[in-house]
Amino acid sequence: MKTKLFIITVIIAMLAFGVVLARGDVWAQQDDTDPEALDPKSPIDAKFSNDPDKKAAGGAINGEEPGQMLQTKIPDDSAGTYPKNDSLNPNYREVDAVANRGDAAFGRVIANTATLLISIKNDTKVKGYWKVWYETSAGNRGVRWNGDDFNNPDNDSLNDLDGLQLYGGAANRYSEQSDPVGSVLKGDGAEYVPHADIVAAVTSLGWNGVGDIDLDALMVWDRSPYGEWSAPDTIIFSIRAAGNWDGGEIVVLPSGGTAFFLVHGRHEWNTAFNVRQAFGVDTEEVDAIEAYPTWYQQTPTLTQWGLVILVGLLILSTVFVILRRRKGPVPA
Repeated sequence: MKTKLFIITVIIAMLAFGVVLARGDVWAQQDDTDPEALDPKSPIDAKFSNDPDKKAAGGAINGEEPGQMLQTKIPDDSAGTYPKNDSLNPNYREVDAVANRGDAAFGRVIANTATLLISIKNDTKVKGYWKVWYETSAGNRGVRWNGDDFNNPDNDSLNDLDGLQLYGGAANRYSEQSDPVGSVLKGDGAEYVPHADIVAAVTSLGWNGVGDIDLDALMVWDRSPYGEWSAPDTIIFSIRAAGNWDGGEIVVLPSGGTAFFLVHGRHEWNTAFNVRQAFGVDTEEVDAIEAYPTWYQQTPTLTQWGLVILVGLLILSTVFVILRRRKGPVPA
């Protein structure tokens, strides 16, 4: 009886370990929202910023206001409730990247086990709306949402998305246009990631421009002590086109560590990757980054299947060894 109980315990432990491996990192939204627990057919909470920043009134985007971030439900149902005004940059300067301090699926984007979402500057060819594009781990691409999913009816098709934060977390990490204070700021407007760290990161990856670097797309993994740029804090970012970079590069930067290009969709997000051709747009300029839960992942990755097979083999081998010992000769 004890042996059977032990076998069952081992199997359960290994299955649990396999689930943890297959899921990747823990979802770590600031308000502990787990996107995978959400109904994929239900509206998704979104914080976003426009280029230029806009304010909302009467459930619609209505006029410019530097530093204003907006909230909506995707898809917006035209009932006049959304968009709403969300947080306002206390520095009253233009916002051009938005994130939460613990972006959901952050580690899974780096591990290529979550769908990557991006905004591309001036992508208004289809219906005149800006778009949110997706790329799966397998490299499948397309349009996830149009501007009217954020603001329906869209009475301001000339606005352009340049910052996106999903799943209910506060937009408490962001960047300002031209990075006048730091490249990434906290909710109170103070510096989180120094501008010099971004310059050093892109330079180490071959950027050879002169003049200012402007961070314009962002995801954040800020661990305790919160608000202090220190290990193991990490950010994923892109910069506005400058020097020999075209704006389509996506960089992963660990605090105190070595920067590297994001590998997702079976390719590196470096200058050689042709964003125009891959997404059918007119520019390489990526100006927002986010992630999407696995219920939008079209196919499991080889890494995920490999982990499942490995765990299965471990379970079978453990049971085999235990049973073999039980059937062994009894000492005299």
